[in-house]
Amino acid sequence: RGQTGKELERYRSIVENSLNEIYIFHPDTLKFIAVNRGARENLGYTIDELSEMTPLDLKPEIDLQSFRELLAPLASGEKEQILFYTVHRRKDGSFYPVEIHVQLVEHGGEKVYVALVMDLTERRAMEHELWERERILSAITDSARDAIVMLDGQGKVVFWNPAAEQLFGYSREEVLGRELHRLLVPNEELYRACKKALKHFQLTGEGNIVGKTIEFKGRHKDGQEIYVELSLSPLKIKDAWHAVGILRDISERKKMEEQLYRLSITDPLTNVYNRRFFMQMLKQEIQRAQRTGRSFSVIMLDLDHFKSVNDRFGHAAGDLVLKTIAEAVSKRIRKTDSLARWGGEEFIILLPETPVDGATNLAEELCASLSSLTVPGVGHVTASFGVAGYVPSDTVDTITMRADNMLYEAKTAGRNCVRYADEVSGQSN
Repeated sequence: RGQTGKELERYRSIVENSLNEIYIFHPDTLKFIAVNRGARENLGYTIDELSEMTPLDLKPEIDLQSFRELLAPLASGEKEQILFYTVHRRKDGSFYPVEIHVQLVEHGGEKVYVALVMDLTERRAMEHELWERERILSAITDSARDAIVMLDGQGKVVFWNPAAEQLFGYSREEVLGRELHRLLVPNEELYRACKKALKHFQLTGEGNIVGKTIEFKGRHKDGQEIYVELSLSPLKIKDAWHAVGILRDISERKKMEEQLYRLSITDPLTNVYNRRFFMQMLKQEIQRAQRTGRSFSVIMLDLDHFKSVNDRFGHAAGDLVLKTIAEAVSKRIRKTDSLARWGGEEFIILLPETPVDGATNLAEELCASLSSLTVPGVGHVTASFGVAGYVPSDTVDTITMRADNMLYEAKTAGRNCVRYADEVSGQSN
């Protein structure tokens, strides 16, 4: 009996000192038999005060009938435990939210209700704070102008904000749970590369583009290709790596960059390459010829008596002549050839993998066709041509100088003709 008394005292101590509120009340009168310290301190009532009270005194929204109906499944044995949420009213009139677990316990032939009560004040505060954060985050992502997308480890979409809908044309409902790369990556080879990178990302959260900003071509729902800038970051959720991408449409920027680049390498009047860019291409062609041993040629042409065209018909007519000649030559040369305005009324052509005789034949053909060309308001114009072939010791300056010397000889010979430098001797013909 002494041992039993000690055990009983131990259990009473455990109940009394529990961090949760514990209430024991009579099944008929509903009066409290015992209320532990945690409950008393939270409520503000003394033991004597609580001994005259029932759970209904703590629950202002529940009447006796409703409370009996709530306990009925326990009384009938239908359930062993019931769980419900309510509020408790303290002695000072303040309220706090609670979660209540009630059991009907039988001991020594007597039954009592035991209620384990958890104060939800902190949890509700945390839930409210979490809700506030989610609301703020939702407001940010919904109003963001950049697309925000989250993928799980399998590359499937788990988050898709309104800006992503606008950027790619797919609604949130259309993409959630679907494989993003299959939808947006137009190139099959690039798609396979993305799948391979995704497998590595699943294991490590790392990848070649993780933590970087890259540009790529994506595909809109309507099939149109769009330029996209992507910043990708890893995020671990429940031990699984997720990828968070921020995407921005840069199609207009890329178009502008292309236009600016085009302007930087072309002559604004004739729309052929300018001298600076041509010299870069010529330098690269010399380096390629040095590596491969293959030859190339250049043709330099100059319009005959062009000053008289400007003097007689005006500069607008002169501009028309330059544009007409540039267009005619551009239509005749190959896609691998390059035409540039060398300066004033001079043009130059780069002919990869073309020996001097082939370049000379082309120059003879151009000379004949240009002389038969009629320029509106001006009439016929002619041009003189100088041709030079690459030799192993050539630089940009030496090969262009030889072509220019041949052009000078064509001018001296009476204009409207072709002169070329032999590839070996460099002598004119």
